[in-house]
Amino acid sequence: MLLVGTGPRAVEAARESLSRHELIIGAVDSRLQPQLRAAHPEIPYLGSFSDIHEIVRQSVVDEIRVALPMRSSFDEVQRVLEESRHLGLPVTLNLNLSANSQITRALPTDSGLLLELNRGAADRVWPRLAKRAFDLVTASLILFVLSPLLLAVAIAIRLTSPGPAFFRQERIGKGSRPFWMYKFRTMVKDAEEIRPKLKHQNSARGISFKIVNDPRITRIGAFLRKSSIDEIPQLMNVLLGNMSLVGPRPIPMFVAEQLEHTNFHRRFTVQPGMTGLWQVEGRTQDFDVMGTKDLEYVDRWSFWLDLKILVKTPLAVFRGEGAH
Repeated sequence: MLLVGTGPRAVEAARESLSRHELIIGAVDSRLQPQLRAAHPEIPYLGSFSDIHEIVRQSVVDEIRVALPMRSSFDEVQRVLEESRHLGLPVTLNLNLSANSQITRALPTDSGLLLELNRGAADRVWPRLAKRAFDLVTASLILFVLSPLLLAVAIAIRLTSPGPAFFRQERIGKGSRPFWMYKFRTMVKDAEEIRPKLKHQNSARGISFKIVNDPRITRIGAFLRKSSIDEIPQLMNVLLGNMSLVGPRPIPMFVAEQLEHTNFHRRFTVQPGMTGLWQVEGRTQDFDVMGTKDLEYVDRWSFWLDLKILVKTPLAVFRGEGAH
């Protein structure tokens, strides 16, 4: 949680949050007031309101809690709400004021009524539990059925090129948390070290990295990519809980570090997926197009949309438009 405010309201908000064992990464305010530092010296002051975007880029933030006085800080609260909407982060506050924000829950607290805003459907308890249950059951069944194929593929990779059968890469997940994503290895074992030398061959638009006829890809790797079989080990990521069957594709760390558009950070408010809206509605090499489809998924999410994407995915893979 990122706390907005350092005055008396922030002291009370911090007390309530800490009593619920919530982690406060720090506080921002137009100017540092002494009350929060005196009561909770362990909570660092991270800067002003204008620093919120950079804080979210550099840190893991799940929620913003506004603890500012209504009358004297009306404009500041509105700015924070607008910034949180762009970032896709839910906000809790003791005020009811933004016409552009959706109030999803009201919680009585010792300091008044705590309103919860900007929380999407995928973050609500029952939809989230239903999605997780579906992921667990479906991923387990697919892994069980395909286990002979996975064993055969792993053996083939080891026999045809030096190196391990599996490849892992650090990707960015929900809440901008890094995690290791697993795939079958489709490139030579030192592919990551070679990538900077091939930067001039990048054919993708924007900040993505993609090379047509990439020389690092092995013979069997080309087939695994074309058929998307290389993605199947990500079912283990689904079981571990850092991916879902459906969601925005998790982007590599080096791509996330180059993100400049504030809106694109909303894609990190849902669990990344093995397939998504971008994969089934015309995959391109343009990162901006991918980002737009990812945000459309975040805004439109429903359990039925996930099922629709899953049904369309085999056809997209057959056409060569599946996730890579």
